[in-house]
Amino acid sequence: MITNSEFLADIKDRVQRKTVHELRQLARKVGVAHPTDKPKDDVIEEILLIATCKLAPAPRALRGAPPKSEEFDKQLVADIEECMIRYTAENSEDVGDNPADYTCSGVFAPTDRASTLRVSGVLPSAEDVSVHDSFVHRFRLREGDYIIGVARRKGAGEQPALINITGINGFPPSDSPRRTFGKLTALYPQTRLRMEFSGCSAALRAAELFCPIGKGQRCVLSAPSNSGKTTFLTEIGKGISLNQPDIRTVVLITAGRPEDITFVRRTLVNAEVYGTHFGQDMSDHCECAKMVIARCRRGVESGEHILLLADGLGEFAVQNGQHRLAKDLFATAINAEEGGSVTVIGTLPAQSSPLVTEVSSGANMYLKINKSEGEDFFPAIDILSSYTSRCESLQSEAERAAAGNLRALARITNDAASVAEKFVSTKCNAEILKDF
Repeated sequence: MITNSEFLADIKDRVQRKTVHELRQLARKVGVAHPTDKPKDDVIEEILLIATCKLAPAPRALRGAPPKSEEFDKQLVADIEECMIRYTAENSEDVGDNPADYTCSGVFAPTDRASTLRVSGVLPSAEDVSVHDSFVHRFRLREGDYIIGVARRKGAGEQPALINITGINGFPPSDSPRRTFGKLTALYPQTRLRMEFSGCSAALRAAELFCPIGKGQRCVLSAPSNSGKTTFLTEIGKGISLNQPDIRTVVLITAGRPEDITFVRRTLVNAEVYGTHFGQDMSDHCECAKMVIARCRRGVESGEHILLLADGLGEFAVQNGQHRLAKDLFATAINAEEGGSVTVIGTLPAQSSPLVTEVSSGANMYLKINKSEGEDFFPAIDILSSYTSRCESLQSEAERAAAGNLRALARITNDAASVAEKFVSTKCNAEILKDF
């Protein structure tokens, strides 16, 4: 078996035999910055440093003109990449000896120029860590993977680089499941996610009875503006987290008020909250949503159970060409036969639009909120329009009977307020079940 040093020696010999023109084309391809401005020996030295993972490839924007299709040695490029993979494993044994090394974690984001680890949320930041192509190939990294590893600081003004990976989506790199989201087998929701908790609102208890939620549910929360939907969505997340602590809660707030984002972060203290405020550009809203979708899909591929709360998706309804993102978000909901689930609860505006129509038709839970006329039952849930498909697999016979009787009462009396009073005047749904 060829040792790493022998493999490197062969590459060095082949590189040294290249003409200056061939060498520059090769250098641009593997990541040497501005090879035309450097002597031949310096270019060779940088190629070998890249091959041994002692120097990170420069972003494509700094490499000069790209090589023409047939003007570089493709086999030598492939061997250099193989050498990088070999030395990635070898160098990982020495991690921690360098005072410039530090532990890092973040969400993997591949881009056209260079891959990065986004360590402060899911949008780019100054603290992001560059990820070498050798890591991407070796570990088959995909957008949204949550990476834990070691980074190395460089000179002033330079981006730190990842030098070792210790975890991918909660698993050691060698054990990380690499299922594909599109190939998972979707089942109907079968495992109930309880929302009711001590001290919760009467409205949440009504939603628990009329619109039960299961793992993998695709839930549309339709509400007009200023109807309390953000507060209610947060209360749903709190109830599910308290009752099912094994669920990982992820929150996406699009074009929200900054104070609302703060409120959600402080209420759902164990949740991952990703938000953009109304003052940011549409490109930020789209990038944030895209990364959160990828983050949740990588999680279910690894067998996690995830609750995704998405507020402000109406922003995509008024932007041409952005419907796809909102549809992709709801399409992320799945109860996978292979293990794992993503439960999506997303808010959409009450007014009709192509996006609302398309998404609502694919939902298997629909919760409608009307404008509240008082504070006793807030927000005002429309119990006649709200429903969960195939709720028989999620509710007991007593719960289904109570929900049916209360709906019949609201229709017969044409007085939904009297039904709401049943929840306001009791402390828990168990009391209601005794009467119905």
